[in-house]
Amino acid sequence: MEKKAILRDIVAEVIEIDDFEDHSRFGEDYGVDSMMVLELVASIEKEFKMTIPEEYYPKFQTFADVVQIVEELSTERV
Repeated sequence: MEKKAILRDIVAEVIEIDDFEDHSRFGEDYGVDSMMVLELVASIEKEFKMTIPEEYYPKFQTFADVVQIVEELSTERV
């Protein structure tokens, strides 16, 4: 499965919403709180066997942000 599709599944499971827009804001539009962001980060780290530095956590505002961050950190590891 493509990375973006895997991330979409992870986000849908964590925020418990199946259909969301790439640029909808997690906090304002879906009520995502800091604990859910931590759960999201942990799920992504486990799935992709990566570490997401804590300074990135506040940047997890939209699905597009999640994809961009994972892509950025994935390319840094190579």
